[in-house]
Amino acid sequence: MPCFPFFVSVILSALVFLCCITSAVNPGCKCVRFTSTYGKEWGVFTSPDYPASYPGGIRCLLYSFTAPAQHIVHVHFDRIHLSPSPNGCGVGADFLKMFVHVDEHGVNERTPWSSLLCGSSFNQSFYSSSRHLVIQFHSAPSSSFSPTISSSSSSSNPSGNTGLSSIIAGKSPTSPSSLGSLSSSLGFYGRFRFLNSSQFESTGRLMKGTKCDYQFTSSSSSSSNRTIPEEGRFFSPHYPSSYPHNIKCAYIFYASLHKRIRIVFETVALEPGQYSCLNKTDVIRVLDGINPKAPVIALICNTVKGYEILSSGPYLKIEFIANSEKPGTGFRANYKFVKVELDSYLDNTRQLPLPDLLTNGQDGLPQASTLIPQCNQVITSDAGRNGSFSSPNYPHYYTAKTQCRYDFIGHGKERVQILFTDFSLHHPDEREQDQAINLDKSRGGSGSGGGGGGSSHGSGQILFATNPYSSYYFSPVGGFQRGSYSPHPNLNWNRVNEKTGLGVDSKRCIGADVVLAYIHIDNQLEKVAEYCGYSLPPPLMSSGHRLTLEFSGASSSNFARGFHATYAFVEDFGITTGRQLPDFPCGFIFNSTEGVNGTFASPNFPGLYPRNTECHYFFHGDEDEHVALTFNYFHIDGILPCSEASHSDYVEFSNFMPVDTRFRRKCGYESHPFLVISEKNFFRMSFMSNERYDGSGFVGSYHFTNNLDHVYAAANGVGSGKSGGGRKMKIFSADSDPDKASEGKEKDGGVSGAADLSFRAIPILYQLCFLIIIFLPLSSTRVIVINFHIGSS
Repeated sequence: MPCFPFFVSVILSALVFLCCITSAVNPGCKCVRFTSTYGKEWGVFTSPDYPASYPGGIRCLLYSFTAPAQHIVHVHFDRIHLSPSPNGCGVGADFLKMFVHVDEHGVNERTPWSSLLCGSSFNQSFYSSSRHLVIQFHSAPSSSFSPTISSSSSSSNPSGNTGLSSIIAGKSPTSPSSLGSLSSSLGFYGRFRFLNSSQFESTGRLMKGTKCDYQFTSSSSSSSNRTIPEEGRFFSPHYPSSYPHNIKCAYIFYASLHKRIRIVFETVALEPGQYSCLNKTDVIRVLDGINPKAPVIALICNTVKGYEILSSGPYLKIEFIANSEKPGTGFRANYKFVKVELDSYLDNTRQLPLPDLLTNGQDGLPQASTLIPQCNQVITSDAGRNGSFSSPNYPHYYTAKTQCRYDFIGHGKERVQILFTDFSLHHPDEREQDQAINLDKSRGGSGSGGGGGGSSHGSGQILFATNPYSSYYFSPVGGFQRGSYSPHPNLNWNRVNEKTGLGVDSKRCIGADVVLAYIHIDNQLEKVAEYCGYSLPPPLMSSGHRLTLEFSGASSSNFARGFHATYAFVEDFGITTGRQLPDFPCGFIFNSTEGVNGTFASPNFPGLYPRNTECHYFFHGDEDEHVALTFNYFHIDGILPCSEASHSDYVEFSNFMPVDTRFRRKCGYESHPFLVISEKNFFRMSFMSNERYDGSGFVGSYHFTNNLDHVYAAANGVGSGKSGGGRKMKIFSADSDPDKASEGKEKDGGVSGAADLSFRAIPILYQLCFLIIIFLPLSSTRVIVINFHIGSS
């Protein structure tokens, strides 16, 4: 095949050879080869005539990169602006084809490309899986398109040649930052470098006869008393390039006695898509042991950073299964064998857990003398699956300038659940102190957190249940704001998202003593809530096996006795019904043979559900049965159509294990109960939450039946049974009209869906429109009451 020598203009004048490494994609290809950056970190490559527009009619121009031995190629496009085509990347389009899996024989017409680039984009990186990488550039004849470009670039090629003269002339290309008026010209600007491939090699031992099965063993050298390094890294095949199709890899860890395995997935980028792990072909499964029947403690299938796992025992197995046609870059992870007693990767503020508390203090509460004076504590599930903790000197008032930290560490699939039983922190608002005194009197002075009331309180807030942990109110704080659900009317608390700063009412706890809650996401602490005032916060649950609370008591008051709470390390995510399945981190099965009716709820209900959580509910009836799900309460943070674009959490329904496209996702707030009915004897409900926000979840009842007429009659308000109650109930069914469903009242006359917004990453114009919709029909004194009822069908 002919291959014509010419020079490409590059800042570092990369070497150019007479031909590519082998036969090109087609016999008409011209090629240029890059083999060095001449001591610099980056070399540069560009489209012909850059920064002016490239010419049309370039049939095939190859950019071939060859790294030294034991190295790979990293190519980064700072800017791509190719001529648009009505066919996208199809016929008549200008494009770049990326060949990242190239062997020593190079590319030909049968070599599969990994990515096809067209149109405009910025900051895209690609890595080779070997020391070779090839880019094919093609431009359609100039008569096939008429791009809009600046005047300076339109006359940049006066000779009318093929566009290669500037390459031969060796002109130095202009960087994207200095383009100025040429920003609309066509072309691309990229950089390349060579990386040592040893930094992407797994530390473990490749098992004989396998391609990607590794074993990691904790041991010591008996001959020299030297401890063998017991931490390292492991990767998906070909990382950081895309992993191959149809592979299954295993990473097996063996720790020594009294040790565990800590895994941190630093970055994960698998098959793109918006579905749960249940319906993804590329998935990472983490088993809490090496036995095939060991419980699954994590399923990872999307884009994740800093995901941490701690095994329950000395063995752990990770399976990576990939069958998709659009693989991602895979994963990079590190591991460490840690001692059970110390968990040495934590800080040095650890203390022993609280001892069993005596109950001979005031009003049945523990005496202050029975509590540990040091308030920086590390509480692990190894010392006990449940217990209690409190502020210093509780139940007497805490001293000023108190700073305490409480670290909770579980393992396996354990989650940390916190239940506050008493909460009384100093707040500068005197009215709040008066309310605290009145609230304490209403409890009989016990301070135990019991009681509650069914009466209305100030600020347009209405309670309508007596159990403090199943009572919710809707409070229009600065208009309508999601996340205003709370067990008590006097509570000051705030959901927090530190990454976006959205949905945060920072004024609630200004100048007040606070308890801050942190979860561990992206390998760092992220604040998710702050609590202040005099009423009980809702139950709290971690998104992983770790949770951190910080208590800041800057002031001191005779009215503020601090807080008391219980903790529990749970594996059932606070879901107490159904039978938990070992094949899922959070999966529950409801069989009609075990009960024809019962209840179900979201994780940690009635508290906020945890972030980054995926739970599945499987309902199995007899052959002629259907299952009817009645939702008595529903609040899932999201905006219709509950997509990833709006960062929405959602509930998904399906008559099958795969996705049932006839059902739209469900999110937002429902003001009235609604009904979901299966078509046959199997039904699946899946709950998904992301790392952004949280809601108070859902609760409902299920009923297996072979008489759907009775179910529909109850839903239509016929009779006075609990399901119907004499009032029609909305039926959420397959083939629901998404357009009608997105209308303000969602067919059921409930609270407008627009009133259920948390202001997330949506265009400002939409936010203004929603505010107009909200405030036009409402006065400043209008109160919205949510009817909340828990019952069985």
